[in-house]
Amino acid sequence: MLAQKNHVLTASIGIAIFPDDGEEEDKLLKHADTAMYQAKLYSRNTSRLFTEAMNEAVTERLAIEQGLRARPWKIVSQFSINR
Repeated sequence: MLAQKNHVLTASIGIAIFPDDGEEEDKLLKHADTAMYQAKLYSRNTSRLFTEAMNEAVTERLAIEQGLRARPWKIVSQFSINR
């Protein structure tokens, strides 16, 4: 049944360049992955080159999330009735 329907394929591509963005395979893949998620976030079906600013944003977000998880939270409710 695939032949009777139109199908559209799109791609979001992240690009990391050797050796500027890393010399190890794992680091290059991580940076390309970060760039790919930026491409998906801003406009699907596009590509993004990795920048150090992307890495800094991800690092900052992770630090904030870890800080929020490390602290105990107390839920407080206050009800009000307007008559």
